[in-house]
Amino acid sequence: MTNALTVLSKWTKHPGLKLGILISAILFLYGPALKYSFFQDDFYTLAKSQAASLKDLFGFFLPGGEIYYRPLSMRFYFWLVTNISGPKAIVFHALSLSIHLLNAILIWRLLKTLTSNSSLGWLSSFIYATSSVHFLSLFWIAEVGLLLGITTYLVTLQHATEYLIKGARRSLIKTIFWFGVGLLTHEFIVTAPVAIVAVYLLKRQKAPKPSSRALIKLISPLISLVALYLIARFFLMPLPASGSYAINLNQASLKALFWYSLWSFNLAEGLKDQLEPGPRLNLTFWHTFPFLTLTTVLFLIAITVFLIGMSLAFYLRATTATKTRIKTLGLFSLVWFVATISLPLATPYHLYPLYGSLSLVAISTTIAASLWWLYPHRSLVATAFLFLWVAFSKQTLVFTEMRHWAVQEAKRVEQTFTASKQEFPTLPKGSTLVLHADYQIQEALYGDLGLQFLYRDPTLKTYFGPATTIMPDACKMEVIPTACLQQHLIFVLPQRK
Repeated sequence: MTNALTVLSKWTKHPGLKLGILISAILFLYGPALKYSFFQDDFYTLAKSQAASLKDLFGFFLPGGEIYYRPLSMRFYFWLVTNISGPKAIVFHALSLSIHLLNAILIWRLLKTLTSNSSLGWLSSFIYATSSVHFLSLFWIAEVGLLLGITTYLVTLQHATEYLIKGARRSLIKTIFWFGVGLLTHEFIVTAPVAIVAVYLLKRQKAPKPSSRALIKLISPLISLVALYLIARFFLMPLPASGSYAINLNQASLKALFWYSLWSFNLAEGLKDQLEPGPRLNLTFWHTFPFLTLTTVLFLIAITVFLIGMSLAFYLRATTATKTRIKTLGLFSLVWFVATISLPLATPYHLYPLYGSLSLVAISTTIAASLWWLYPHRSLVATAFLFLWVAFSKQTLVFTEMRHWAVQEAKRVEQTFTASKQEFPTLPKGSTLVLHADYQIQEALYGDLGLQFLYRDPTLKTYFGPATTIMPDACKMEVIPTACLQQHLIFVLPQRK
């Protein structure tokens, strides 16, 4: 086993092999997402991304009825993909996986630029890319906005870093441009100026040191754009004052911070519901999933010992130069974490692991630095850690896939689509398709939109409930009213067990 790990640890010397390992790991963990169909918000965005003219395309950038403003990553993106390949779920999923891979490569590149260490950058990007926090953003097509938002965030930071190092005007222009693109992609970009300050603090420790004047010149236009964005966001497109999207900074924010921190270490999202309302684990869950519960506890113990206890011991014995590097990168990670977790904590009741994706960069960087700069036999230690990390992430993802509402809704949509097409290959314009009442399928189909997408018919209505409720009086006297209902363009999908 030791010899095998020694051979596998040779990844540190081959960039092509590193990329191959990264791609293989992402497909191993998230490849199952390719088999799921559209559901819920996917149908809404597909319907809203129809454009027959240039005027319609410009209309994508006007405020809509959504709580978010992401015209590039939602309407425009859906329109572009649909017009190139057709509205095929597998294509959207494949693109999401590709964007996720691109984000991992961008992290690799950014940290290589910041630390002059390609292996540390790759290690951080691998830990990031294989974390289970990305489940929803890769299994739910509509969350591509977050993936693209992270892309623009990282590209902005890369150009900002190059400007701070070289002072090239071209890098400054690129930073402002990509920041502007980011504002049209995802709201997380508003924290990028703080992340740029983190980059500045890190690069100040090594020649050539960027000047404070360069920093001010860099972030001033970005802060101005943020101010304009926030004015528009609060006055032209106001945020909801109630519900899970409402802004709150209270005790719930501390609870959210606790869960985002745990989820960053591959704990299953479902565990949150088993610790409510207090810190005791639901015993029914323990008995139902003993292996998951036991391995979760063991993994947390291993992480605590491995990353905190042993890292501290090696840190105390490290050289002054190594300690300085650790402290400097630690400050960078801390500022990055605080900046990127601030928005998710401001909406603590809308609590899902994917919103900790950007802050995960800080955690993965800290882990990578500890493994690479503190441990002896670092290649071997890093390889062993990555095997443990991926194995636990896979277990969490398999468990989540079995129980998560997103997967259940995607499966229900596929079942409903199949049954509908088998029973009614075509439907007349203006028809109503009756489905048995079910809150989950109503949500999954987004009301009328799901079946309108299936039949490519915007006039199709879906009624969720018993057909007797909407049955015309002329059909109530029929013993078998099917033919009469269909004459009135009402089609009842038989309930299957």
